[in-house]
Amino acid sequence: MDATVENEPVEMFKPGDRFRGYIVERLLGKGGLGSVYLVRHEMLDTLYALKVLDPAMVAANPEYVRRFLREARIATRIRHPNLVAVHDCGLDEARNAYYLVMDYVTGGDLRQALAFSGRLDFEQAIGIVAQVARALEAAQKYQVVHRDIKPENIMIQPDGVVKFVDLGIAKATDLGESLHTTTGQGEQHALVRDRRRRDS
Repeated sequence: MDATVENEPVEMFKPGDRFRGYIVERLLGKGGLGSVYLVRHEMLDTLYALKVLDPAMVAANPEYVRRFLREARIATRIRHPNLVAVHDCGLDEARNAYYLVMDYVTGGDLRQALAFSGRLDFEQAIGIVAQVARALEAAQKYQVVHRDIKPENIMIQPDGVVKFVDLGIAKATDLGESLHTTTGQGEQHALVRDRRRRDS
């Protein structure tokens, strides 16, 4: 059997499936750890992106869950127009799958934009860099450093608004791995502290 096919994430939903108050519209894409679906909230009639970890991948490496939950915890606390917001996260016990509900970003990533246009004009490039810088500045206020800044993590909406994604690979820089912000007087307000897992 082809190893690529064997290791491909399981497609857990099909269009029309209902999941925790959402209706699945379609598959948006697959990655090495799971899949992302376009879903519609049944009551609000609003589109979101549903990110689901492949149960087989989680069983093989529990570290994936830790990164997944880290992304959710960071994103729910750092609210900024240039960061993709996370609205819900949990474990669906019926499917044994961890899931995350986040903003649905229309458009494509910076890599796709460069492939399509060849190069960006000066004003457009400056606008993208400025928006990414504002997103990173917002994260820095919580002592969070993004460790994987690349074109695939920079989404560009049709209106030109940039959304920075994948905070799962961000790192809280203080030793306790707490996310906090600092006031003008230098006072730190703890918002959340990740539970430190013991080595087995």
